[in-house]
Amino acid sequence: MSKLPLERLTTLQSIGFTWKWFYDTARGKRSKLSEEDRDLAVHYESLRELQMPYTSPASIPFDKLPMLTHLELLSIQVLDGLGPALRQAIQLESLSVFCTRREHDNLFEALALLKSELPNLHSLCLLTRKQGVLECDHVQIIIDFLQGRTRLRRFRSTFTLHADDRLRYLQAIASLRNLETLHWDVFTQDITQDFMQEFVRHIPSRMSALSLATSGTFKGGDTFADLVSIDFSRHSSQTLH
Repeated sequence: MSKLPLERLTTLQSIGFTWKWFYDTARGKRSKLSEEDRDLAVHYESLRELQMPYTSPASIPFDKLPMLTHLELLSIQVLDGLGPALRQAIQLESLSVFCTRREHDNLFEALALLKSELPNLHSLCLLTRKQGVLECDHVQIIIDFLQGRTRLRRFRSTFTLHADDRLRYLQAIASLRNLETLHWDVFTQDITQDFMQEFVRHIPSRMSALSLATSGTFKGGDTFADLVSIDFSRHSSQTLH
């Protein structure tokens, strides 16, 4: 990437460079990106969509990104200072972050700081590795962040929760009354009929696309009976995965 003449792209509006670190790290592998390919310099003034392998939030030149609305941090390695950094991009409409377990504290510290900010956010994607259940304190932070975000239309997460925390999490999702698309990867959690009944009770009325992923098991032949019996006629389109 460092060999490309990016400086010639003076009216660049969108750039995306996803280093394979994201895919390797998600699978528990290690990989390194050469120093010269990190924190690349481009013309930022017209950028609306940005996805780059920055070293840390401090490396992102938010002061040069007045038009930025879509930010994907899928190849970032440390999240220290993420909250204060994102405060410089209050106009963000879409945010995606991949976070290793060791960076959970930094991620949730940022979400706690931003719980009343980013008012235009309509898409949120929070990805992490398959490494156990979410701590109770972190569950409360994501609940507080989601609660009442009526502009949020798309939400994806890969959090595994204790059964005691799941209801509160679903109640926060239910408060997203304009949510249209939900993807939830529950990793090794079993999908039971009780799980689905609880889930169905908290589906926002405008949701039209649902994806549930697990490497656990589906227990009981009627597990999805309640889901497919929902009156989807209120939706303009429906997608289930």
